[in-house]
Amino acid sequence: MSELYGPFPSCFLAWLRIWQSPWVSMHPSWEVCVPEEWKKQGSWRREQFPSECMRSVFSIEDSIPSEPGEALQYWLMMNDKARSYALKLAAEIVIPEIGRADLENDDIKWGRHIAKALTPGKWSVASWKLLLVEQVGLLLMRQWVSPITWQRLRLFYDKGLVDSLSVEPFLEIPEKRLNQLWHAVMWRVSQLQSVNQSLDDHAADTGKE
Repeated sequence: MSELYGPFPSCFLAWLRIWQSPWVSMHPSWEVCVPEEWKKQGSWRREQFPSECMRSVFSIEDSIPSEPGEALQYWLMMNDKARSYALKLAAEIVIPEIGRADLENDDIKWGRHIAKALTPGKWSVASWKLLLVEQVGLLLMRQWVSPITWQRLRLFYDKGLVDSLSVEPFLEIPEKRLNQLWHAVMWRVSQLQSVNQSLDDHAADTGKE
């Protein structure tokens, strides 16, 4: 799973970039929102138009950035594959077996231990078994972050998946338990990065011998 992680930018600078112009690194599926006449203006680049125009296109409220907590800092250091994996792991903790096809067995076992402490079976989303694993993860994330933060983070996931959540109500989950869930998930995925980096370094050193 070493492919989960990319370069590690400064959390502070990465957060400012995401807050001020999340469309620069958004999932390609969101480009359908960009007016066609903009795309016809030479070589289309996401960063070439004024921020106020782009915020209007993506319905993002302008505001001073809040300081990201530890769990969000882990998220900032992830690439797209790791962020998707985190969604699936969070969903698996709440709805057992929903993410089995996409998760490592060790992570599923770890998730079972977390579930014993959080008792997510009592949460309303635990009964929504017809949803896709990433839909469940995104619902949990939407509930976890502030609305103004969600306006930005949603752009990093497939637009079709995000739009599918618009008909789903907000969840009845104790805020403390939701924070514990995401801190645990982000920590776990960060540990996967640490282990895989060590293995990659070892393999590289062995190859030199």
